[in-house]
Amino acid sequence: MHEEYLEAFLAEAMENVERLETLCLTLERDGSRPDLLDEMFRAAHTPKGMSATMGFSKLATLTHRVEDLLGALRDAHVPVEPRHVDALLSAVDRMRARLQAIAASSQEPEETDDDVLAALAGALSRSEGTFEPRDSSRAPFANLSDWARRAAAENKELYTIHLRLVPECIMPGVRLAMAYQALKASATFMGAHPAEDQVMAGQVEATEAFAAVLVSPGEIARVREAVLDITDVSACDVSKVNEVPSTPVTDKPRPERDDLSVKDSMSRPSFGALASGADLRRDATLRVPVRKADELMNALSDLVITKTRLATLVAASDDPDLKEAAERLDRLVADIQDGLTRLRMVLVETVFHRYPRMMRDLERRLRRELDFVMTGLDTEMDRVVLEEMGEVLVHLLRNAVDHGLEPPEVRESQGKPRRGTVRLSAYTSGGQVFLEVSDDGRGIDRDRVLQTAIAKGWVAPEEGASMSDESVFALLFRPGFSTAERVSDISGRGVGLDAVREKVEALGGQIRLQSVLGAGTTFIIQLPLTLAILPALLVSVRGQVFAIPTANVDEVRRLTRDDIRHVQERPVLRDEKGIVPIVDLAERLALGARREGYPQTVVVCRDGKRRLALLVDQVLDELEVVNKPLGRFLQHVREFAGATVLGDGRVSLILDVRFIANSA
Repeated sequence: MHEEYLEAFLAEAMENVERLETLCLTLERDGSRPDLLDEMFRAAHTPKGMSATMGFSKLATLTHRVEDLLGALRDAHVPVEPRHVDALLSAVDRMRARLQAIAASSQEPEETDDDVLAALAGALSRSEGTFEPRDSSRAPFANLSDWARRAAAENKELYTIHLRLVPECIMPGVRLAMAYQALKASATFMGAHPAEDQVMAGQVEATEAFAAVLVSPGEIARVREAVLDITDVSACDVSKVNEVPSTPVTDKPRPERDDLSVKDSMSRPSFGALASGADLRRDATLRVPVRKADELMNALSDLVITKTRLATLVAASDDPDLKEAAERLDRLVADIQDGLTRLRMVLVETVFHRYPRMMRDLERRLRRELDFVMTGLDTEMDRVVLEEMGEVLVHLLRNAVDHGLEPPEVRESQGKPRRGTVRLSAYTSGGQVFLEVSDDGRGIDRDRVLQTAIAKGWVAPEEGASMSDESVFALLFRPGFSTAERVSDISGRGVGLDAVREKVEALGGQIRLQSVLGAGTTFIIQLPLTLAILPALLVSVRGQVFAIPTANVDEVRRLTRDDIRHVQERPVLRDEKGIVPIVDLAERLALGARREGYPQTVVVCRDGKRRLALLVDQVLDELEVVNKPLGRFLQHVREFAGATVLGDGRVSLILDVRFIANSA
């Protein structure tokens, strides 16, 4: 049973931990408010109960102590201080580490969490002095005096207990009934409000209740634990009744609580409606292991290849029934492909949510002051691509804070706002996903970059004089650019960027940067929506068939001799958009000599702002191809981004337009 549910436990627990981290940052930024603390409580409460069920006791204890601090903040209505958030974030880090360790070994680590528990306890204890002690006399019981006398006679202690359920609790009456049963099983149950018989009959929908119990000295902690283990119980505040009021209080709930209860009751649908709604929520999402989705996608890839093969055979047939069946199959495969592709798409928010915490820590550690702005969180992209980009974005964001933003006093001396801004944006355009990391910091000194490249012998001085800004900044992505002398000159902007580019290109994407000295820098990453299946234009070159991703294709043109110009003895195409270099694929791929006859067919491709005309023999078709990785013997041939199997069974290489354009 443990192994059966471990995967689901880890997924849900990690989701709640990440949610709790985000809420901690919101708490620090916006201060406490009831709805926020309630949300944090729910994020901590769920993994606590699941951990206890799975037998991970240390994780359950840790989350329990997080709840204690959250409960104290909520009940005391004290201003949230940095030490509170620090303690909560340290607990979040430990919870995440424990979950990762459990994922790796299926076992909970033996190490204790004494340091984190001490931090939570410290934050809690230092806050207790500001908490308003709960007045037990406010509990709605008229006979506390009699119960207190009985407790004294039996050498026991009388406690009033204030129970609260999470606001969205679907069946509050059932949860309260379970809580009452837990109290009766672990203590002498004296009474409750709402009354026990009403709760057991399901006649209440309150999300809070009071109870009174007698326990032996020192046993109230055990009673409290038993109640808190019940799902949807968010708080269990206990107050020892030391002094019995001379005048019994009336059996009347606190007015403000009553008001809330009435409002809750009025706005709450009927019990039956709630139960129906709960079922709908359960059906709204379905957790599927990523491994199974990937297996299904691989099977679909083979199905697409088979479909293409079948379409080729059908084209040579005169059987109308066969043609109809093939068309039907084509539509079905397209529907499945579309649906499965959508399943693999996830919101970028699922990865972006990691970064506010990191930026907060960087801000403190590097003594910067910044606003971190994220936009386009609802942008969707392939899960695999997004996960692979996680570390790339970490690198760029760290770079933006460490090397991009100036210290606050420097910014002020330059007339800039003391607080800098770092933006992380996502958006889609033309079947591609764009991720941007920008800052309004010092920018990059173009001339220093160029002079460094010239000093290294990478660029000839005469060549550097005609280089565009984009070409100069592209030098930062070259391995080995980050030497010590360059770091002091241009703020280390080249450190690790070669690794960043390598990762982006491995995913079929590209990266470039724009920078204005003194105004800031923007890194722009362009990625495919999905890696598995892509539309492509098939072209023939000396009898070989190659695929060009249509995302890179601008147009197909027929050229006469008069259309071609020469710049520095290189053929180019001039049109209304500018000059486009012409590359003969036969010559480039060593398949034969350059074509001399006219007219000639070129496929005008685009790589970002750069354009390139690929000279081919013939354009064959446009269809969807399955992008298969190259084998180890071809993986270092940079002109190709992958391979696919055509309908006739032949293997076609997919051209890497970006690399060909860069090296043209």
